[in-house]
Amino acid sequence: ASAFLMIGMFLSSATRQSGTAAILALMVWTIVVFVMPSLPQYLAREVVPAESPTYTMVKMLKAEEVRKAALRKLKAPLYAMGLSDAEVDQQVDSTAVKRIWDQFREKKRSENAAYEQSALQGGISAVVAHISPYAAYLVGGTEITGVGVASLFSHLQFVKGQGAAMRQFLDDKWAAAVKADPNAKKSDRLDTRDRPRGSYKGDPFMFRMAGAVLPFLALVLTNVLFFVLAWRRFLRYDVR
Repeated sequence: ASAFLMIGMFLSSATRQSGTAAILALMVWTIVVFVMPSLPQYLAREVVPAESPTYTMVKMLKAEEVRKAALRKLKAPLYAMGLSDAEVDQQVDSTAVKRIWDQFREKKRSENAAYEQSALQGGISAVVAHISPYAAYLVGGTEITGVGVASLFSHLQFVKGQGAAMRQFLDDKWAAAVKADPNAKKSDRLDTRDRPRGSYKGDPFMFRMAGAVLPFLALVLTNVLFFVLAWRRFLRYDVR
């Protein structure tokens, strides 16, 4: 509110007619609220062209399906012989398996690069959007309430750690099951009652406040800038 007040004061001091100042203030408000928050997204796309994250995810899922289908086709003759999962893993062509996984990792590496480009695009857009007081206010509010970019990255790190712990737990369980019964199948149910559990409690208030520092500074600078401009304009008038 104070940022818009300072902008209005500057426009009022820069014009001779109150009606002109009111019209300009309405135009500026429209630009600041509707144009400036979305404009950085288009600029970021020009600076850092990137695919849509949703499109990248779809391609990753397709690559995963291709990998699974290739492995199933490779192991099908061994399963047809009635071998168990452990025996199939021992007798399958390891070179062919490695080739399938290498192709998948290469595909995943390229898609991860696309994700990084998309994240960079979003970061540029978020930073440039701070030139709009309205956008800075919205960004700061999301950071303080714990639904902003900083909290998102924190949650993704938590999910990544939980996923890694769960994968290691399942690998250990499967290895123990095979050791106890060489004929065990991966489709057999494992006892996962002692699986690792985590509880995401959100980020502390100071962490969320740190994420709002840049939007807050943008709002402060907007206030200071337009107050100084209005003051300099006002000093030109002879009010006697």
